[in-house]
Amino acid sequence: MKTICLGTFHAAIRRSFSFLKQTANLSEVFARHIPIPEGKGALIPICEAHVGDAGLITDLSTWRAENQSAYPTRFQVTEQGTARWLRSHLLDVEDRILFLVLDQFGNRIGHMGFSNCISNNGTMEVDNVVRGVQSGVPGLMGAALKTLLEWARTTIGADGFTLRVFSDN
Repeated sequence: MKTICLGTFHAAIRRSFSFLKQTANLSEVFARHIPIPEGKGALIPICEAHVGDAGLITDLSTWRAENQSAYPTRFQVTEQGTARWLRSHLLDVEDRILFLVLDQFGNRIGHMGFSNCISNNGTMEVDNVVRGVQSGVPGLMGAALKTLLEWARTTIGADGFTLRVFSDN
C-alpha cells in the first residue's frame, strides 16, 4: 500500500460521501450514478431523495430479513426500523455510504457500500454487500464491487480495502 496523507484521504471521503448523500431529488441521483462496465447496470448512491421512498424501504427490509445471517441483530426487522436505520446509521454517518446495484434495466438487485472509512490505517471497509434479487445477470454483484472499488481508488484515492467476515463457512 502506498503512503497516503490521512488528513487528505479523510477529507476526500467526507467530501465525496456528503456530495452523494445530500442529493435531494431523484434526477440528481441518477446524474451521479456510477456505471458498471459493459452496460451491465449502475450503482446509485442512497441519499436524501430516498428517505421517503416506501418501495426502497420495503426492499431493504425484505433483503435484510432474508439475509439475517449477514446482519447480526437482536431486533425484528420492520419497515419503520429500516427507515430509522437509513437516517441514523447511514445518512447521518459521515464515513458510511451505500449504493443500490441496478441491473441494465434499472431494477434494484442489491446493495453495497463502505463504512468505517475514517480510520487510522487509511483503508475503506466494504460493507453491506447483499444481492437481494437472485435472478438476473450472473456476475452483476462481482462487476459492481469491482466498479465500486475502482471508483474509490480514482475518486477518493483509496489504496486499501477491508472486508469483515462473520464466518468462513
